[in-house]
Amino acid sequence: MGIEDQFGRILLGCGGVMLAAAVVILFVASRIRRSRRGFEAIAARGRGRITDVKWEARYRHGPEVSMRARVRLAYTLADGRPADAWSFESSSPAAGKVGAEVDVLYDPAAPDRVRVAVDRKALRLVSGFIVVFAAGFALFGTALAVAGVLLLNA
Repeated sequence: MGIEDQFGRILLGCGGVMLAAAVVILFVASRIRRSRRGFEAIAARGRGRITDVKWEARYRHGPEVSMRARVRLAYTLADGRPADAWSFESSSPAAGKVGAEVDVLYDPAAPDRVRVAVDRKALRLVSGFIVVFAAGFALFGTALAVAGVLLLNA
């Protein structure tokens, strides 16, 4: 086995891993999108106020820690009753500062299941970025795999 064969196998393997990663990225993104849309389909919209912000460590990279913020929201239900709950989603940066007036989405069947309403344009922009990133990953992975096959067949 020559150096070209070894290099071809490495390229083919790296290309396959990149293609698999692109598929996983798209799968996870579609699941998140489907979950978000499912909640939005049943959610009621209202106005609320951020009453507290809690920062949580999400994961660690050596000495670095990724922090995410959850907000506590005071809002009024459709029937006029006041409600107060922690958002079930977190974000970075925080969805707003304490005292900020925000649009909220809540589940009428479980009013404590609430989150800050997000601008749809921003969501489309992020979704588009994820698709372009995954497509680029898949394209580069395909190029590596093709180069690996060509080297193996040379």
